[in-house]
Amino acid sequence: MWSTLITYFFVFLIIWWLVLYTQLPRGGVAPGEQEVNEHGAPLHSNMKAKLLRTTLITAGIVGILFILSQLGVISLFEILTGRARLG
Repeated sequence: MWSTLITYFFVFLIIWWLVLYTQLPRGGVAPGEQEVNEHGAPLHSNMKAKLLRTTLITAGIVGILFILSQLGVISLFEILTGRARLG
């Protein structure tokens, strides 16, 4: 049981980071619409909203993986160890 929880925890972390990198560019201000010294830094990054959105999206993805794993549709351990059979 502990190995399953630890596995899902690390799967959650990896997916969380991947989703975060897809969410970072969202909600930015178009160039020329802001007056800052650093042109790559937005005035309002909305990081709290981005982190919350990232966590909710990741929870949904890992939840779906968990449900499919419990139903026997996929085997997370076979996927992680490279033993998954296609077809």
